[in-house]
Amino acid sequence: MALALLPLNQVQHAFNDIVTDSPRCIQQLVDYFKSYWMTKVKLSLWNVAELDVRTNNNVEGTCLSFSSIKLLFLGLFLLAWNSRFNKRILRSHPNVWNFIETLKKEEVVSRQLMLKSSSGNQKKKSKAILALELRLKILSARFENNEIDRKRYLEGLSLFVVNKK
Repeated sequence: MALALLPLNQVQHAFNDIVTDSPRCIQQLVDYFKSYWMTKVKLSLWNVAELDVRTNNNVEGTCLSFSSIKLLFLGLFLLAWNSRFNKRILRSHPNVWNFIETLKKEEVVSRQLMLKSSSGNQKKKSKAILALELRLKILSARFENNEIDRKRYLEGLSLFVVNKK
């Protein structure tokens, strides 16, 4: 997962380092990742190093500008909308009038979210998220300033992904 946080030009090199250092027991996982994520899917679709939003949590319940969301997040947005709509309808088998009324309410909410998004209104970040972003920024700066090598950087990113504290 830490590969997604590396600068795009470092992903292939870091993956090669991982392959070299990986134990034989995870060879099937390495082969799968190499054959699918490193060749069939463009690296730019799953790399989030240059994005301000590195999570799909903003997609859930928030309307983001589709021009700034990669294709991968489109599906997550639709899943979140579907879940939210099901909660709003409040019935397992709604009649057509209940369904139409819920659609009207959803349109109002969607318009409001689009207006907020287009006016630059963003979801506020918690202190914990700001602290994590600062740690990531410091780690990235250390790598860019050649204070740590790619292997140490990737190790630091992997701790960042796992620990989140």
